[in-house]
Amino acid sequence: MCKEYLPILKEVKEKEILTDENKPMNILIEGDNYHALSALNYTHSGKIDIIYIDPPYNTGKAKEWKYNDNYVDINDAYRHSKWLNMMEKRLKLAKNLLSINGVLFISIDDNEISQLKLLCENIFNERNFVANIIWQKKFSPQNDAAYFSNMHDYILVFAKKKKLSKNDSIGWNRILLNRVENKSYKNPDNDKRGLWTSGDLTAEGPTENCIYPIISSSGIKHMPPNGKRWVFTKDNYSILLKENRIWFGKKGNSFPRLKRFLSEVQDGYVPNTIWFHDEVGHTQEGKQEFNEFFQREIDFDYPKPSKLIKRIIQIGASKKCTVLDFFAGTGTTGQAVLSLNKDDNGKRKFILCTNNENNICEKITNVRLSKSIKGFDFVGKDKKVLLEMNLTFSDIYRDIKQKKNESNEKYYKRKEEKFDERIKAIVREIDKVILNNEDKYDYIEKEFLNNTIRIIGVIIIEDFKKGLGGNLKYYKTDFIDAKPTDKNKKKLTVEATEMLCIKEDTFEEVKTKNKSLKVFKNGKKYTGVIYDVMSIDDFKDFAKKIDGKFSVYVFSLSDDTYEEEFDDMKNKIKLSPIPEAILRVYRRIFK
Repeated sequence: MCKEYLPILKEVKEKEILTDENKPMNILIEGDNYHALSALNYTHSGKIDIIYIDPPYNTGKAKEWKYNDNYVDINDAYRHSKWLNMMEKRLKLAKNLLSINGVLFISIDDNEISQLKLLCENIFNERNFVANIIWQKKFSPQNDAAYFSNMHDYILVFAKKKKLSKNDSIGWNRILLNRVENKSYKNPDNDKRGLWTSGDLTAEGPTENCIYPIISSSGIKHMPPNGKRWVFTKDNYSILLKENRIWFGKKGNSFPRLKRFLSEVQDGYVPNTIWFHDEVGHTQEGKQEFNEFFQREIDFDYPKPSKLIKRIIQIGASKKCTVLDFFAGTGTTGQAVLSLNKDDNGKRKFILCTNNENNICEKITNVRLSKSIKGFDFVGKDKKVLLEMNLTFSDIYRDIKQKKNESNEKYYKRKEEKFDERIKAIVREIDKVILNNEDKYDYIEKEFLNNTIRIIGVIIIEDFKKGLGGNLKYYKTDFIDAKPTDKNKKKLTVEATEMLCIKEDTFEEVKTKNKSLKVFKNGKKYTGVIYDVMSIDDFKDFAKKIDGKFSVYVFSLSDDTYEEEFDDMKNKIKLSPIPEAILRVYRRIFK
């Protein structure tokens, strides 16, 4: 289609949301993401810092995704090759959008993880593979599973350019996570220096002055394992011991470890490749978030929790980054960006792309973003898990083993008594939690699912949920005849003006008296579009009165920018031919 018709982006003005001129402009694009990515290849080439996508997983389920306007299901012998072909076209376009320091995150499951990794290695080069993150998507096991309880999905990470060393100036720079999020730091001995974690006190390779006995606080003698040594000499160890930096465990008889204080480590900590649900959320949490916005009036399978996307953005780039999601779905990525900006006063902005099949863009994505920005009346339940415990026979009967020479009758009787005792203890714990919390909640829920007991406090909320603030523009993909006629070139120039505004990040129109030129601004940054060369002088007169820099697009049937006409304004303007600047990009990607 794109060889006969060229994609453009047209704004739906009535869907615009402006709440704060000091905040960045976010963009939602309705249309096939291939066409949206094609247009973005002109407006955002090399400008995207983070791409996160959650594509269809190709599970074989009916009506999960389409190829050439037809649904692909498990009976399609070519479903894997069709999925890869669909992804390849989009990932190649997406690669062009990433900055040299950019990074790509892709959520996926077992159905396509192997094929997708090979595809990404082919497109991004295998040396730019960073990690395959495991995300714990469920909080409790599925005990009716045929073989294994599937508890996780994957997140593939590829850099546009991976750094060869930490000191490289070019390449993706992974951001450390905030220290307060690291739950491994505790303070079991109430050390005045605060939270700490323990580290290994040994190292590989024997060194004579680092092999000596260490006596624990309880009098137990410890030596380094065979082939290893202590990290410190005996003199340095003595200093550490006096400073209470050696940990022998709560009872004082454990193998020695070095205390590392949170206050003394780097500003953050390196993220792991396993992300647990208590840190980044699970699918049920994503569902609960979604239901808050739509009050269960609309159903959607497996929306991601915003905490997961926030984690990706936090480690992906700075607070001024641009985030792209071209499988936007319910708009979780947009909500995550807005939420992070609210948390840390960031200037991040997002671009979301999704089709409008079953009105998903208009009725779900846009509504969620609008409510996230402006706030909404909320009638629902605020739930908090007060107690969660696994309850299986193996848990109940743990440590109950038959003693030597104990008869079966006595063993089973003792086992039954222990069972009753532990069940009563569990009931007492549940009753205690309910008693301590029943005045704090409207009511208490008891839930037993997948061998897990949960006691949940519920508060009925009828309130206005305050918005996160922000700005949003809504665009639709449209098309212009690709035949290179003078008429079509003129039409493309006029119709693509909004794409120029997107490219230059200048959305506020400045009134001019000449209808053959338009000017847009953002602070002291200006964009000029000259549709008729006869209006160059009028534009120059206007621009000379403005305190700011201009990106100027001059209509030309060739690639002439009429540079000689602007000799007296060289330091103020940057010239580009239009529509040739757009056509040059489209010729490259649609060849």
